[in-house]
Amino acid sequence: MLLRKAKKLCHGRLGRVYAINMDQNNEIRQRRWFTNGASMAHTGWSRTALWVVNLSLYALLNMFYLRLKTGLWLQLEGPYNTETLIPTLLSPLNIFQFPDYIIVTALLMGLLCTVPILTAQLYNFFYAIPFLFAVFFLGHNTILTFCLAVSCAAVSFEPLRFKSKFVAAISALLPEALYWVFFSGQNPQQDALRWAVLYAPWAIALLVCVILLGVILGLGHFLRYRPGVLMPIFGFLLAGTVWYFHLSIGMNERDFQAEVYRYNPRLVADFQDRSIKGLLEEELALQQRQAPFLSAELLARQIRMEWRWAFNPNVNSVSGNSIELSGWNPMAMARAEASRFVFAKITSSTYFDHFIKNHPGDPREADTLYYKALIVDIKVDSQALRDEDMLRFYDNVPSIHSQAIWNDIIERFGRTAVSVEARWRLGLLLAGGNPQNSDLTKNFDDALELLRQGRQLCQQLCGQFNSALRIETTKQSFFWNSRLGAIFTPPPPTVSDEELLSLRDRIERLILLISPENRTSRQSNDIRLSKFVALDACQFNYEDKLKELMLNAPKPDPLVDNIELAQAMVEKDPDDKRARLTDIIKRYPQRDAGLQAMLELARILLEDRKSSEHRADRQNLRQKSLELLNNIISSRPDSYLALDAQKIIDENPLQ
Repeated sequence: MLLRKAKKLCHGRLGRVYAINMDQNNEIRQRRWFTNGASMAHTGWSRTALWVVNLSLYALLNMFYLRLKTGLWLQLEGPYNTETLIPTLLSPLNIFQFPDYIIVTALLMGLLCTVPILTAQLYNFFYAIPFLFAVFFLGHNTILTFCLAVSCAAVSFEPLRFKSKFVAAISALLPEALYWVFFSGQNPQQDALRWAVLYAPWAIALLVCVILLGVILGLGHFLRYRPGVLMPIFGFLLAGTVWYFHLSIGMNERDFQAEVYRYNPRLVADFQDRSIKGLLEEELALQQRQAPFLSAELLARQIRMEWRWAFNPNVNSVSGNSIELSGWNPMAMARAEASRFVFAKITSSTYFDHFIKNHPGDPREADTLYYKALIVDIKVDSQALRDEDMLRFYDNVPSIHSQAIWNDIIERFGRTAVSVEARWRLGLLLAGGNPQNSDLTKNFDDALELLRQGRQLCQQLCGQFNSALRIETTKQSFFWNSRLGAIFTPPPPTVSDEELLSLRDRIERLILLISPENRTSRQSNDIRLSKFVALDACQFNYEDKLKELMLNAPKPDPLVDNIELAQAMVEKDPDDKRARLTDIIKRYPQRDAGLQAMLELARILLEDRKSSEHRADRQNLRQKSLELLNNIISSRPDSYLALDAQKIIDENPLQ
């Protein structure tokens, strides 16, 4: 009896041990490396629906981020290579000009890094894979995709699923932190503060990630990790970031910086002044090896002639994206430089047209038209190419090809700063139009009307009220200017204050030139005045044209003093230039050319004063300059010449 009970007890214990071992083996077989998160315990269609909404919002997030970087909402084809981070903070939007872009970038990067990790933690790793595809195919960011894949796998990995979900999520952010550190790229800033600012977006992004993880996991704990805990917060932050960007910067400003500002003549490398002496020497050496029987002087003269022909606007004919070169056979280097110049003009105009097409009626369209007209008017200084072996570019002489653009600016944006430039250029075109086939009296009157409108608008933009307002604003923001002015500066205006002052002088000079003082009732005099206005000082034949006008001058001729002043201004010898200016002052002391000669001579004397080593000479030059400037102020107190003279006195203490 006892033996039978012992056997039953033994079999019962063995059965329980066997059952326990079987349960443990089943648990081992069912264990997976990537386990389900807490949200997977909630079944039903709502879990999948909310996951789809999160994925859709994340796709839109990547598309918006791609739009900021490349200008395209969707680009399914490559390249999928990862750019370093710092260049994206400097172009097309520069964070030193648009500080709000720091916050926008940090919020976007924080959402990009947080949402997949939370999806992997609350659902499982396989639910996070579509988010990784979105980063790769829609965001075009290979390295970030790899880092997020590591983070999502880590946060779903059973051994790394700590009791504290927040600690596990923070630990999974390590690959993203390493990505921000090692893929920032080279920092070009030398100033310590500006150097640090370029890393600010990623530091703020890390803070955003920590806050988001803490808030969402904290709410999830109280809501039993329901699937809907992520979607409203994610959607609200995404919408808020997009709204903040459009409110503070705007996609039109982003496109303007990318398509217009970076292609304006001031920044395009092909429109910057540069010497060609090295290219000439290289080409001369090549030609000497090919034709050793020719003299170096003859070859050099021929090469320079080919360069002048290559940049002759009457030789190059551009049609679409092709360039036809006929009637001559330039050297390879001259042809390459000329082609670069022409294609740079075509490229810039194409981007300008693209911006105007995509942003019709935008306030920035006026600035775009302004840059487009300058691109049309830009030319090569033929005299600098001939005399100095320099490619020097200028755009201050309007052409008939840009007339329609300047007219469009006045008609649609007549109160902007660029319309002042448009009125001056159209006035110059009218006054210097074809004198044989037009009514010169009407041309001069219409030009004067445009110039007076431009002068009035220029005075409003640069007037005392605006100056006082700028001074008051400067006083109010002195603290911020002293602390942050060296770091954050607003984007430069299309027409700066200095350019407006220079434009005012050009308007006043042209008004004086075509005023009744230089006009008579004789048509021949008006024709000569129109020809003089149309002269281009940077062309080869400028001095010959001046001589021709002097030879054909009638007696008396009110234009002679202006022609003589123009001849004096192109004089290369400093002593001869001083002598000619002094002679003009003696013979025309009260005419506009005589007063302009006083101003130019005063500037020359002040430059001589700076370079003089003798105290007595400096005092003498100072006294002569002061006499000339005071004479201008007393003779024409209300003219621009008096303003310029007073400005010179203020900038150079003469007493």
